[in-house]
Amino acid sequence: MNRAPRAVAALAAALALALTGCAQPEHRFVTSAEDDVVVKIPRSWTVLQDSTAGNAAATASSAGWVAVFDAANRPSTAHLASASVEAPVTRANSFAVPQQLYGQVNEDALRDIFYPITEAARAQAAVKGTLPGKDFKLITNEVVTGPQASGVHLVFSYDLGKGPQIFDQVALLSRDGTRIHTLLVRCSATCWLREQRTIAGTISSFTVRVP
Repeated sequence: MNRAPRAVAALAAALALALTGCAQPEHRFVTSAEDDVVVKIPRSWTVLQDSTAGNAAATASSAGWVAVFDAANRPSTAHLASASVEAPVTRANSFAVPQQLYGQVNEDALRDIFYPITEAARAQAAVKGTLPGKDFKLITNEVVTGPQASGVHLVFSYDLGKGPQIFDQVALLSRDGTRIHTLLVRCSATCWLREQRTIAGTISSFTVRVP
């Protein structure tokens, strides 16, 4: 009986198993510079920035950690400000609250940290002519509580000029009130329907590890 074909087949199967075991995981974990937050993102998303930088989007901020991830075939940080993106683009941020604002960062301040969400903020932006878009819709508005930080989770849409863009935002204040942690994922409505499970997994993985 010729055992060579069986031996070759067994060797091929063992090699395939070994290669599978060595394959890269589907996700990677990104941790802030202060090691206070961690987020799990698909390995297919490009890390465009992961560094200590200023946060221009939040008025109650000082220097902090910023990370940007883009799922587009041609990733670019410019997608953060584009009128429409067809693949998820994500911005994570962790920064210190200025001492003069201790005790003043409430849930509404966290809701409005990037875009006007509350009625008061949208009314004020309308008067100033600074609304980011039209046809605002608030889809999800949840209070988030945890052992190290608490805040809000929002899903909302704005038409920035090229159709509805869906935003999934988490903004958390540390237990001691000294740091804010945010994660914002956005893409078009079509992209949202296609990538909703992946986006939800990214949002739910956002974890504050120290107060």
